[in-house]
Amino acid sequence: ELHETKHCQSVLKVTTGTESVLYYLVDNKVSKDYHKNVCTAPKDNVSVTGVVGEKNGKHILEATKFQG
Repeated sequence: ELHETKHCQSVLKVTTGTESVLYYLVDNKVSKDYHKNVCTAPKDNVSVTGVVGEKNGKHILEATKFQG
């Protein structure tokens, strides 16, 4: 849906009020296992636990757990 990368990548969009932040998920086992749930269409109300960082000017998230 975002079409920002050449390959399929999971991205978490967090919206607070009118502001949105995109977190690109690190390609680890947890995100790979969950990817099938979001590959073909966005999914609302997902809770992700993990470690947030920054790489190449983008927010990244190394997920350790998904709910929703």
